[in-house]
Amino acid sequence: MGAIRHPDLFAGLLALAMVAAPACAVTVQEDASNLYFDVGSGLEVNDNYESLEDPLGTTKLWVTDFALGYETETRREKFSFETGARFELGDFAEDPDRTSQWINPFATLQYRREGSGSFFRTKLDYREKDNGIDLDRDFDSSTDLVVDQGTRSDARAEIELAVGLESPTWAKAELAYHQRRFFDTTDPDLTDRDTFRVEGELGFALTRTSSLLLVAGYRERDVIDDLDDDEEHSSFGIGIQSQLAPDLTLRAILRYERDEVTSSASKGRETSVEEAPTIDLSFVKEFRNGNLRFALKNDLDSNGLRTTARIGRKLDLQRGEMNFTLGATWLDNGRVTPVGTLRWERDYSTRRISLDFNSSVYTNDDRNEALRNRLAFRLDQELTAQDALRLDVGASISDDLDGEGSDYRQAGASISYFRSIHRDLSLVAGYRHAFSDNGDNEDVVTENKVFARIDKRFSLRP
Repeated sequence: MGAIRHPDLFAGLLALAMVAAPACAVTVQEDASNLYFDVGSGLEVNDNYESLEDPLGTTKLWVTDFALGYETETRREKFSFETGARFELGDFAEDPDRTSQWINPFATLQYRREGSGSFFRTKLDYREKDNGIDLDRDFDSSTDLVVDQGTRSDARAEIELAVGLESPTWAKAELAYHQRRFFDTTDPDLTDRDTFRVEGELGFALTRTSSLLLVAGYRERDVIDDLDDDEEHSSFGIGIQSQLAPDLTLRAILRYERDEVTSSASKGRETSVEEAPTIDLSFVKEFRNGNLRFALKNDLDSNGLRTTARIGRKLDLQRGEMNFTLGATWLDNGRVTPVGTLRWERDYSTRRISLDFNSSVYTNDDRNEALRNRLAFRLDQELTAQDALRLDVGASISDDLDGEGSDYRQAGASISYFRSIHRDLSLVAGYRHAFSDNGDNEDVVTENKVFARIDKRFSLRP
């Protein structure tokens, strides 16, 4: 962990958010708005603050989290902005000369406008966190599970829009940019990179129940200083969307895709290309208590063509919901791997339970096929009108299917006690255990943390 290493980037994004905020909010009629300032302050004791294999001692800190935000919402529009950071004061076991620091700066701006047959959504987000065990981190690639010293910053910009959704001709588009930077790390797999993605879809009504689809997409991954593989992926296709029956929908798209990877070689940089037609097919059957669906999809990347078939069922329960899929992925080398998802929620009078599981095949940062598994379980138990307990258990695993690359595992469990002291004032205390390794009980990192804090929100409705 460390203090802010790149104030220019953080300040630039914050300035952009502050400039964009009035521009986005100027059309908003303030039917409901709130300006708030959150403060959470308390004690944390951690036996492996820097996420080391051999920790140097126990770190004892007084931590304070600050967050300043504003949100406003009308029937058609919603705007929100939040920024904050953490201040730590105390005894750092790995750095006895350090007594305090500012860490984890973040800023988020979101705007959404819904219209008749149209919408516009945008999000700007910047946040910095340490490279320790973090089961809340997005698990998009294998480097998301690498535990190391130092920090990582993520800056994202996302735009999504649609027009004409209730007319014979419509259009949808998505654009996303993600910049990741690492600071003070030792693992060579943690490389700076920029990713960009844009997708578009045009629809033309053929009959009252069927439409012609034209789709296109492009994404790019640029690794800074050419320390890893760069990738460009483009696609275009044609398809159909049809209401076969009042409760049965078909969507079928035939694409032509091209994937280009540039990697380091003995004579410099070399480029390899994969090209192939792909299919994206789905059926959805609606029921009064949910739906039944089937999907068949090809994915093309540097390892060739990957095909996944799934069947799924969504059930709206009396006091919850269950949504699951079962299927298999066929790799280009003929290997078949089971995959699936599960989302289950159940509400009781004084208890809430949720379970999330996702298993899928992807190409990791070593350009090997890997199985990605993620599990999250949560139990919220009300004890009294003012007291509650929360139990969280989670695990994220990346398993290299080729047996040539690295495996990564992270898992953790925490229990927290909540007590409402007064309106917008609460006590939170708990314990967290987490560990990480490379799948072979090597490079093992464990962490135990005890915490207790007071949270307070100062709210003012303009």
